[in-house]
Amino acid sequence: QIFLIRTGQQSIHKRLGIAGAIMVPILVITGVGAEIVSQRFYSPKYPENLQFFIAPLFQMLVFLVCASMALLLRKDSAAHKRLILLGTSMILVAAYNRWWGEGLYQLFGDGFWGMIVHNFAGPNMLMAVAIAYDVVSRRRVHWVHATMVPAILLGELVTSWVYHHSAWPPIAWQLVGI
Repeated sequence: QIFLIRTGQQSIHKRLGIAGAIMVPILVITGVGAEIVSQRFYSPKYPENLQFFIAPLFQMLVFLVCASMALLLRKDSAAHKRLILLGTSMILVAAYNRWWGEGLYQLFGDGFWGMIVHNFAGPNMLMAVAIAYDVVSRRRVHWVHATMVPAILLGELVTSWVYHHSAWPPIAWQLVGI
């Protein structure tokens, strides 16, 4: 998409963007569905795994909000591309975790802060780089980052709190349908 804009092919970018917009709800539904299937498979044998179900729910919510806002703000290219970057980064958490998640888990554990570090290090590092880019290139933080990054970080705190709360596993059990 970036290449298409850089090379002046906005019409193709817009057509692919429409296809992408159609895929957003499909991705969210299949992403949550895949996690439900995974939980149904693993949780009977490893019940402690069920508490993790909150993390992909949060990631899908952030993706949905960012992608929806990007669609609504497509005429504001600076906001649009930042929202796409934030949303896309959040759904790549599993990829980041396969790369360094186990090492971060070993270093930080699974406590309140450890859960945040080993689950959200990838998108958080990308958010930090994006904010640094804003500061260096614009001498200010773009309003998307100034509003969405704190909201995402707050969501990560809430996600870790739910993850560690004793009331969550029975709720997750019901949501997963086990």
